[in-house]
Amino acid sequence: MTAVFAGFLAEAGVTTVHTVSADAASDRALATWDGRRITDLAVAADHDDAQAVLVPETALHTTPLLAELEDRLGKPVLTATAVTVRDALEQAGAAPECAGLGALFARNARRPRSSSAS
Repeated sequence: MTAVFAGFLAEAGVTTVHTVSADAASDRALATWDGRRITDLAVAADHDDAQAVLVPETALHTTPLLAELEDRLGKPVLTATAVTVRDALEQAGAAPECAGLGALFARNARRPRSSSAS
């Protein structure tokens, strides 16, 4: 599934430079992960050549960790939930700004046209 998703991103102009798998039995299992385990996954997913780290799993409770993860990794961390909410807000014409939710919701955040993610 990871390779299929990386192919989907490639079609959109996003280069995947590194991937890791959570190797979880189910979404239900992922939903039990604590902040330390989620942080470990994000750190493992990071790569020096990546402009951002993508965590495309909605079952992980990442929202409270976004600012901390970005501080630790030194780059934006894009999660399935955060990206979905930001896009929905933009589609509704709302300003998607919210302190503490990382670069995606920072004031004057802009979307790159193409990039590399890990």
